Amino acid sequence: MPIILLLDILICCFLGIVGGIFTGLLPAVHINLVAIIILSAFSASNFNPVLLAVFICSMAIAHSFLDFIPSLVFGMPSGDTALAMLPGHRLLKKGRGKEAIFLSACGGLIAYIMFVLFFVFSLYKLIPLVYSVIAEHIAWILILCVGAIIFLSKNRVASSFCFILAGIYGIACFDSPVSSSHIMLPMLSGLFGFSNLILSISQKAKIPKQKTTIPLLDKMKLIKSSFTGLVAGIVAGFLPGFGSSQSGFLVEKFASKNNSKYFISTLGAINTIDLIMSIMCIYLISRARSGSAIAIEKLVGMIEYSHVVLFIGVGAISATVSFFLVMKAGDLALKYVSRINYTLFNVSMLVFAGSVVLYFTGGYGLFICFTGTALGIYTRISNVRLSILMGCLIIPVILAGL
Repeated sequence: MPIILLLDILICCFLGIVGGIFTGLLPAVHINLVAIIILSAFSASNFNPVLLAVFICSMAIAHSFLDFIPSLVFGMPSGDTALAMLPGHRLLKKGRGKEAIFLSACGGLIAYIMFVLFFVFSLYKLIPLVYSVIAEHIAWILILCVGAIIFLSKNRVASSFCFILAGIYGIACFDSPVSSSHIMLPMLSGLFGFSNLILSISQKAKIPKQKTTIPLLDKMKLIKSSFTGLVAGIVAGFLPGFGSSQSGFLVEKFASKNNSKYFISTLGAINTIDLIMSIMCIYLISRARSGSAIAIEKLVGMIEYSHVVLFIGVGAISATVSFFLVMKAGDLALKYVSRINYTLFNVSMLVFAGSVVLYFTGGYGLFICFTGTALGIYTRISNVRLSILMGCLIIPVILAGL
């Protein structure tokens, strides 16, 4: 590979990490949104499409590390980090927020290393084989998984009701005048972002001074939880409409005990592997499983094995650098967290996020966002897990597959 091209790749990789920091720390600005902007702005230009794909891949991996911070510190989870709030906030309220951030980042990094080994030795052959068997039955597999989620819920009736409401909401959103390229922004911002911001304003929680050291951790438990996240992340990136939130919920029921703090590392692993796997599926099964993957597919076209090696390498660099970045960013956030006026901050974020939604999706998108906010608040006060609201994506996929 020419030295100049290698330098270009490294530059785009590190620019992608910067983009991932931006999207990760600001939940209202999703990686899919940035990927779409990149695709729209450069698709007709002479810019090397592979370099743009490198940027998007690097950004997606960095985002998976950084987006835990706003969930933990500011109470603003995305659909991917909503499940981590409970065990994370338990540590935060004990002054151990740095430990929670380390567990999430470490889970993502360990799982990525495992993913590279699995992909090289078996995954690239196994996934196409499995997909050829279940491709015609994905809708029924999703129904089975959703049934398991609801059956294992503490409040099955309320969970079923919220899931159905979310599905109806998702169907209505996808049939709305808002562009399909932007519809996820108001949907997920309302369901997971605005609803949590409003509830945070009403609670007025205070956070104690945070410890600056990390206690000794059980290495075997950390590795096991990361491996569990690896498997669940592969499933999340493989099945359409079945995201990291649903995989995390099933893992919590089957493999996690009493919301152990190590479950945080499992979720960190799921989020990272879900994103890289969604990109790898372009090559493995000729299907893009995320907005970022779709943008890469449209930029590059036919994905070859050389592209796969490139994206895995870029992801490795991004994951390694992001591990240290998230620890540094976490230290800065935790240092001042006890001094923040939460009410003023949350109001400011509501205004900012609302402005972003209005700018990209107009008044109809803002209405969608407010409707999703009401549904998100109702779900929380009904003592139902936010992950159930991913029915807004699952039900349309199930209906399309039946």
